[in-house]
Amino acid sequence: MGVLTNLFRTQGADPITMPFSEVYTALQQGTIDGQENPVDVTYSSGLVEVQQYMTMWNYVYDAIILGMNKDLYDSLPEEDQALIREVAAEANDYQIQITREKEAKQLEELEAAGMEIYYPTEEEIEQFRNDSQPVYDQFRDIWGEDHMQTFLDEAMGSEGVE
Repeated sequence: MGVLTNLFRTQGADPITMPFSEVYTALQQGTIDGQENPVDVTYSSGLVEVQQYMTMWNYVYDAIILGMNKDLYDSLPEEDQALIREVAAEANDYQIQITREKEAKQLEELEAAGMEIYYPTEEEIEQFRNDSQPVYDQFRDIWGEDHMQTFLDEAMGSEGVE
């Protein structure tokens, strides 16, 4: 089982995986009663036509990876490595900014098209964190403490989960 499937189960859901090409029809026919995807996927796929509700609970952050061949990077002079790190950080900041702007616009349009968007309270988010603790504990052993803390920091803000 994956971390996300296990997280959904801690919340009382009965998750299944399916090809995305089947999600629209499955929602339309009532085969499934919900789906999990980034706002952009829900928006661009026209799921507003078959999905009335969306909850913005920010339980995970889908990262975009900027990668480079390690041997090539290691072969560069330190000043070039420093420049690459600097421009990569700038690109990262820019990507986050434009993604958040795009998402805000898409959420407005989804609401205008009739989708009800729910933002959980801090108390509800805290309950989710508490209910999810066994999953975090399980994957902490698999991923290691550093990777788990990075996941938690990104998914739930800088305070993470202990």
